Amino acid sequence: MHPQPPSPTPDRLGQGFSLVELMVAMAIGLLLVAGVMAVVLNTQRSHRELNLASQRIESGHFALEQLGAEIHHAGFYGRFYDLSIPTALPDPC
Repeated sequence: MHPQPPSPTPDRLGQGFSLVELMVAMAIGLLLVAGVMAVVLNTQRSHRELNLASQRIESGHFALEQLGAEIHHAGFYGRFYDLSIPTALPDPC
Protein backbone atom coordinates (compact mmCIF):
# COMPACT_ATOMS: atom_id res chain seq x y z
CA MET A 1 0.00 0.00 0.00
CA HIS A 2 1.06 3.52 -0.71
CA PRO A 3 1.30 5.87 2.19
CA GLN A 4 -1.02 8.83 1.85
CA PRO A 5 0.43 12.33 2.08
CA PRO A 6 -0.42 14.15 5.24
CA SER A 7 -3.61 16.14 5.06
CA PRO A 8 -3.11 19.91 5.16
CA THR A 9 -3.40 21.40 8.55
CA PRO A 10 -5.55 24.48 9.08
CA ASP A 11 -2.50 26.71 9.58
CA ARG A 12 -1.00 25.56 6.18
CA LEU A 13 -4.19 26.38 4.25
CA GLY A 14 -3.90 30.14 4.78
CA GLN A 15 -0.20 30.59 3.98
CA GLY A 16 -0.49 31.16 0.18
CA PHE A 17 2.26 30.64 -2.37
CA SER A 18 5.94 30.26 -1.68
CA LEU A 19 8.53 32.54 -3.24
CA VAL A 20 9.68 29.82 -5.65
CA GLU A 21 6.12 29.20 -6.86
CA LEU A 22 5.60 32.92 -7.47
CA MET A 23 8.89 33.21 -9.40
CA VAL A 24 8.03 30.21 -11.57
CA ALA A 25 4.56 31.61 -12.27
CA MET A 26 6.04 35.01 -13.16
CA ALA A 27 8.60 33.41 -15.50
CA ILE A 28 5.88 31.43 -17.27
CA GLY A 29 3.70 34.53 -17.54
CA LEU A 30 6.60 36.54 -18.93
CA LEU A 31 7.27 33.90 -21.59
CA LEU A 32 3.60 33.88 -22.57
CA VAL A 33 3.47 37.68 -22.82
CA ALA A 34 6.68 37.73 -24.89
CA GLY A 35 5.20 35.12 -27.26
CA VAL A 36 1.98 37.07 -27.69
CA MET A 37 3.89 40.29 -28.33
CA ALA A 38 6.03 38.58 -30.97
CA VAL A 39 2.92 37.33 -32.74
CA VAL A 40 1.29 40.78 -32.63
CA LEU A 41 4.40 42.53 -33.97
CA ASN A 42 4.81 39.99 -36.79
CA THR A 43 1.15 40.40 -37.71
CA GLN A 44 1.47 44.20 -37.82
CA ARG A 45 4.59 43.99 -39.99
CA SER A 46 2.92 41.53 -42.38
CA HIS A 47 -0.16 43.76 -42.60
CA ARG A 48 1.99 46.80 -43.39
CA GLU A 49 3.93 44.92 -46.09
CA LEU A 50 0.70 43.60 -47.61
CA ASN A 51 -0.73 47.13 -47.74
CA LEU A 52 2.40 48.45 -49.45
CA ALA A 53 2.34 45.62 -51.99
CA SER A 54 -1.33 46.18 -52.79
CA GLN A 55 -0.72 49.93 -53.23
CA ARG A 56 2.14 49.18 -55.64
CA ILE A 57 -0.04 46.78 -57.61
CA GLU A 58 -2.87 49.30 -57.76
CA SER A 59 -0.49 52.07 -58.88
CA GLY A 60 0.96 49.79 -61.56
CA HIS A 61 -2.50 48.87 -62.77
CA PHE A 62 -3.46 52.55 -62.99
CA ALA A 63 -0.24 53.40 -64.85
CA LEU A 64 -0.81 50.58 -67.35
CA GLU A 65 -4.40 51.72 -67.92
CA GLN A 66 -3.23 55.28 -68.57
CA LEU A 67 -0.40 54.12 -70.82
CA GLY A 68 -2.76 51.84 -72.74
CA ALA A 69 -5.19 54.69 -73.33
CA GLU A 70 -2.38 56.98 -74.49
CA ILE A 71 -1.03 54.34 -76.87
CA HIS A 72 -4.52 53.62 -78.18
CA HIS A 73 -5.03 57.31 -79.01
CA ALA A 74 -1.51 57.96 -80.32
CA GLY A 75 -1.65 59.93 -83.56
CA PHE A 76 -5.41 60.39 -83.36
CA TYR A 77 -6.39 64.02 -83.78
CA GLY A 78 -10.09 63.60 -84.39
CA ARG A 79 -12.09 62.54 -87.41
CA PHE A 80 -11.37 64.17 -90.72
CA TYR A 81 -14.35 64.79 -92.95
CA ASP A 82 -13.49 65.87 -96.49
CA LEU A 83 -16.70 67.45 -97.67
CA SER A 84 -15.31 68.93 -100.86
CA ILE A 85 -16.40 67.42 -104.12
CA PRO A 86 -13.45 65.98 -106.02
CA THR A 87 -12.92 67.65 -109.38
CA ALA A 88 -10.39 65.15 -110.62
CA LEU A 89 -9.63 61.51 -110.06
CA PRO A 90 -7.31 60.79 -107.12
CA ASP A 91 -3.68 60.16 -107.88
CA PRO A 92 -3.21 56.35 -108.10
CA CYS A 93 0.31 56.55 -106.74
